[in-house]
Amino acid sequence: MSPEELNVRKAIADVELIRRVLDQAEKSDSPAQTVGLFGVTLTANIILQSIALAGVVLLLIIELLTHGGITELLMLGATLPDIRLLGIGLMAGILIGLVILLYFIIWRAARNNREEFNAYIVRNFRYAR
Repeated sequence: MSPEELNVRKAIADVELIRRVLDQAEKSDSPAQTVGLFGVTLTANIILQSIALAGVVLLLIIELLTHGGITELLMLGATLPDIRLLGIGLMAGILIGLVILLYFIIWRAARNNREEFNAYIVRNFRYAR
């Protein structure tokens, strides 16, 4: 077989592959979702940053309206062991809540992509293996 015939056969095989891919793309029911910097990621970042900003503003308002109540509570916690344990328990509760929230967000993302939860984690969080 001459090199020209091989090139023609490779070109035909490439065209067949492209046709198969296009046929599979047409058969799939779900439209292609663009997830990039200006897609879902940007919206999620704006929502998370807005929630964080609202939390900071709320803490600032509480601090101002109570004339330093949060600061006094922190200083009191340094002297009383019961309040110190209450603070540690509160931080543990917050961390547990954040982990639950993280898993909920990952579960929703997997559901939106029509994937199983474990398969979604394996595909998107390879470092977590």
